[in-house]
Amino acid sequence: MDDLMLLVSSNVQNAKSMRVACAERQKNVNTMAEMNAETNKERDAEVEAETFLSTTRSSKDAKKDYFWL
Repeated sequence: MDDLMLLVSSNVQNAKSMRVACAERQKNVNTMAEMNAETNKERDAEVEAETFLSTTRSSKDAKKDYFWL
């Protein structure tokens, strides 16, 4: 009977440890997702700025070309 109680106690302890490990893993996954979202926002802002600058340069060049006609 003592062996059975020891086995049950061990299984309960393992289950608690697994819950803690799973919660920690989920926390890490959530943190990574937040960091990824932030990186995507930064990248989108950079692309938008580069697009704006290239469009602005193109319009200025077009105006210069038009001026010389």
